[in-house]
Amino acid sequence: MMYYNQGKGWSGSVAEENYDKMLKMQAESLEEGSTAMTEEDIANKVLGTKPGYIVGLGHGVDPMSSSSSYCYPEVEELRRRAEAAETQAEEHGRQAQELRDEVHELQNWKAASEAKLNFRMAHIGANFSVDLSTS
Repeated sequence: MMYYNQGKGWSGSVAEENYDKMLKMQAESLEEGSTAMTEEDIANKVLGTKPGYIVGLGHGVDPMSSSSSYCYPEVEELRRRAEAAETQAEEHGRQAQELRDEVHELQNWKAASEAKLNFRMAHIGANFSVDLSTS
């Protein structure tokens, strides 16, 4: 394994070259108009990847791809249920928005109806007088 030690420097020229490539690639990815790459993407591009090896985890099973999840029925069932719950949540959100819109429309209708009623009551009151003194 090659690495850098503050006291001794680089353990080999290949390690130093790879590090320089990574720094250059990182700088290029941060330039304006470029898509920034993650450190993991940069390391994979410079160092390559090995089948059965997960950076930071070592040798073992590869991370599951979407197609390999079918090997695990429990995972597939959980994925299906999560998608169903997400769809249901979106539908509930739409229904809630529709109800809020309807309440708003009813509040506007009520305010307009009250204004009309008040106008008519005021108009009737001005044109209608009752003489209660003739009893």
